[in-house]
Amino acid sequence: MYGIGRINATDVMKTTADDRVKLNELNSARFPTILAAVAVAFIQILKMKKSLLAEVSKIYK
Repeated sequence: MYGIGRINATDVMKTTADDRVKLNELNSARFPTILAAVAVAFIQILKMKKSLLAEVSKIYK
């Protein structure tokens, strides 16, 4: 409902206040991790693309 790493609103309504605190802690811990993983993957893809271009340009020289 709110994006990556969020829990459905109806699920939250069924839970107790203690559970809600736990869910919030989980969400706040999970989101930066996902963000970091995406960033690392993106950087790796860019590096691969760069080296691939270098290889291709070697072949066609």
